[in-house]
Amino acid sequence: MCMVSCIITLSCLFQLLVLYHFICLTLRHIQIFFFSPYLSHRRPTLFHCKAFDIIFHDPGGTVDITVHEVDTDGNLIELHPPSGGDFGGTLVDAEFLKIVKTIFREDVVERFKQEHLHEYWQLMEDLEVKKKMYNGTGKLILKNPPSLTEMFENVTGTTIDDEIKTKNIKGVEFKQGKIFFSEALGRSMFLKGFDKICEAIEAVRNKVDDLNKVVMVGGFSESQFLELIMTEKFKDFILTSKEPGKAVLHGAVMYGNKPTTIATRICPFTYGIARMVKFKPEHPAEKRVTIDGKDYCDDTFNIHIRKGAKVSVNHKDDAKYHMYYRPTQNLAQTLLQVYASENTDPEFIGEEGCTRIGQAVVELDPNSNMRSEIWIKLIFGGTELELVVKDGNSNKMTYAVFKLF
Repeated sequence: MCMVSCIITLSCLFQLLVLYHFICLTLRHIQIFFFSPYLSHRRPTLFHCKAFDIIFHDPGGTVDITVHEVDTDGNLIELHPPSGGDFGGTLVDAEFLKIVKTIFREDVVERFKQEHLHEYWQLMEDLEVKKKMYNGTGKLILKNPPSLTEMFENVTGTTIDDEIKTKNIKGVEFKQGKIFFSEALGRSMFLKGFDKICEAIEAVRNKVDDLNKVVMVGGFSESQFLELIMTEKFKDFILTSKEPGKAVLHGAVMYGNKPTTIATRICPFTYGIARMVKFKPEHPAEKRVTIDGKDYCDDTFNIHIRKGAKVSVNHKDDAKYHMYYRPTQNLAQTLLQVYASENTDPEFIGEEGCTRIGQAVVELDPNSNMRSEIWIKLIFGGTELELVVKDGNSNKMTYAVFKLF
């Protein structure tokens, strides 16, 4: 029996899952040694736990939360689908720029960005450094771009000090070529994002029992203020790596060398293929199509993998084939449309939360009739979704062309 495999690459941030903090990683509160080609030649030590992975992506500014259990073989078992949001480092940037635009006026700041882009990025780079150094106490001090102040005074005809007094802006002071933000104002730039991070962690903790630790990695997890807030909120539940900014990179390299390290995943969506089925009284009338005198229901969502299902990269053969029929006779090829849905049991491909993620063109035997079988299975387990197709009539190699949307 011949078949062809077509691979759908999924653009999921959790593909670069962090293995580094579990394998020969020096943690600030505890040392856990595993075998690693990077750091140690010690004998492997197994560390069994259930833990969050909190990934702070820079410069994207997203926070990605995954939950894994480390099994006795040192592999990772995913316990909960990835979650999170855009409340990482860029949310601090947004709060900072909101204050800057209040002081200097939005039109002036936008013009400054266009005409003095180098100085603008120097200001943001200074903020990037301070996001890691600032611990939430004392004033937050940043360099004041001279061109910004000069442009403001030329455009408005007033000084920045007079503008602050006129607008009664509290907690900001300009002197010695720097901007001094009061402790209260400095903390406010961070706390909105921190609150969202804590809420997201609590939401997952309420769904998964017996979690032992939260491991923070990624560039923004180097923030001293974030570590302080997280430690105050979750106490000894928090672990931070020695080099959190490099952890994601190390994990990606290690995963590339051994993809089976993440042994089991939780399917984040329901995956399936659009198809026609025999029309039944309960089907919507607008879905009825008639072919050769027979009524069919179009656009049904044939589920292959349900959201929340556990899938193993080591047991791809467990995926089941689904039988399809060609839509008309004398076809040389057919189009398979692959969909992903946020719902667990979608009925039709047009439902809210349902998205077409790609399609495959499959070569068929043109001499087959409509009842000729096409066998299809979707395999999900690694970082890719595999679409396997075989023609039940010809038993010959088919040709599939896949397009990812």
